[in-house]
Amino acid sequence: MHFPLFITALLFLAPLTFALPSPSPNANLEIRQQQQAPIQTITCADYSRIANYTAINSNSSLRAAFLQASPQGTDPTRVILDRASVEFTAKNLKFDQALNAQCGNLSTVAFREVNSNFSQGVVAGWKVVAPVGAVIGAGREVWCVVVFVVMYIGFGASL
Repeated sequence: MHFPLFITALLFLAPLTFALPSPSPNANLEIRQQQQAPIQTITCADYSRIANYTAINSNSSLRAAFLQASPQGTDPTRVILDRASVEFTAKNLKFDQALNAQCGNLSTVAFREVNSNFSQGVVAGWKVVAPVGAVIGAGREVWCVVVFVVMYIGFGASL
């Protein structure tokens, strides 16, 4: 396809253009309201939920079991865990003395109880079951590696 020289020049110069901000029509504008961050109070139920999700997110085995057992699917559940962990650290809930005095130190309780629940096969109220037909162990893999190593040594010795 053939473009005229003027069109070609415009196509090459188009990325170099940039928009300049236009000056405000009234430079004497004043701020009418002070924007303040809304004060959010955290209830004990929210603290417990966030602490449990953070405890699950802190352990890769618990996280994998939670993602597998969740009926919502992996992506929405991953977002729940990640947001809870960010909120837990951003609001410094573990060291909030007023919240811990009101609710008890639920983060410590959550970290302890999540592990005991996982040992019973439960993560966040969902039963964790092994996949059907799953074989735990490395018997076949070890034998395959041993056979390959023996074949490699045998081939190398024959040269």
